[in-house]
Amino acid sequence: QLTHLTLYEKIPPHAQRIAIVKWIKKNTAPSDSFLTRFPLGSSIAAYAERPIILHSKFESHKLRRRVKEFNFSLYSEEEAFYRFCQKYQADYFIYQTSFLFNKDEESDRYLADKMRIKKESVVYKFHFEPERLKHFILVYQNNYYRIFKIRQDGDATRPIVPFYHPTFAKTL
Repeated sequence: QLTHLTLYEKIPPHAQRIAIVKWIKKNTAPSDSFLTRFPLGSSIAAYAERPIILHSKFESHKLRRRVKEFNFSLYSEEEAFYRFCQKYQADYFIYQTSFLFNKDEESDRYLADKMRIKKESVVYKFHFEPERLKHFILVYQNNYYRIFKIRQDGDATRPIVPFYHPTFAKTL
């Protein structure tokens, strides 16, 4: 029987990452900053030439603390994650399917001790119910990633209507 786990890949195909970078270059300003995990973040910095909030330079105590804060807020309610995005001045958040489906020892879920996901958590809404989000607007989707614009006061950006893909379906 087909399940979400059979659709999930730890490392999305290269074409999906290239599509993200192309969309960012075409649809965002050079000053727009992106919150995502690495290695996607380093690709955005290098090839889309946009600032990123998290990177792989773990020598910095400050960055390790920021990654920990990211992990805990991502599995909290929307308001906590929104405050994190505001604190670090993110303009966009890139959700990836691994945030929900990866539960191995190096996963974000494991590090945040969130092996059970509540339906009110923001990660659940990013994946299954983007229309319920108050502070985030879905502006792009492919099979592995979703880009959310972080809503600013008076923001008139309209969310896209996500296309159906079994990875994002609540039930199969």
